[in-house]
Amino acid sequence: MKITKQKLQRIIREEKVRLRNEGTPYASRKRGSISGGAGRKSRANRLRRLKEEKTKLLNEQWGDRPETGSDLIEFAKAYGGLGDAVQSQVDEIVAAYNNSAPGSEEFMEVAYQQNPNAIQMAYDKLGRVLGMMEDDDAVGIQEALQAAMEALEDEG
Repeated sequence: MKITKQKLQRIIREEKVRLRNEGTPYASRKRGSISGGAGRKSRANRLRRLKEEKTKLLNEQWGDRPETGSDLIEFAKAYGGLGDAVQSQVDEIVAAYNNSAPGSEEFMEVAYQQNPNAIQMAYDKLGRVLGMMEDDDAVGIQEALQAAMEALEDEG
């Protein structure tokens, strides 16, 4: 499931508010009395775990390395993070797109041979960086991946 950074932050804010407003006291096991301190500690632990989960999700989705300010370096990092199997599929899609007309029989044949999840993952990871680049090659890669995803959607 893909979740945007803004949506994740909204969910976390709502959960924090819900936990803070949770006014039910917890019973102490030792004395059998009602203690608000145990509830605060429990809520604090849940908030801490929620924050750790948020950090983990953001690092998985966006990476934990700082941006360099260089589109080329950011693209290289994103492309390198795809792994060999996905990189080879991206290479085949882009080569077919550049060497034949989009929508041609040759391109469609190459697109159908690829894993739809790999192409989607490549588009998700590379799309943000490619969108920032103003180079014709970047536009070509983005269009090739989009055309392949559309072809695979039409097939399935």
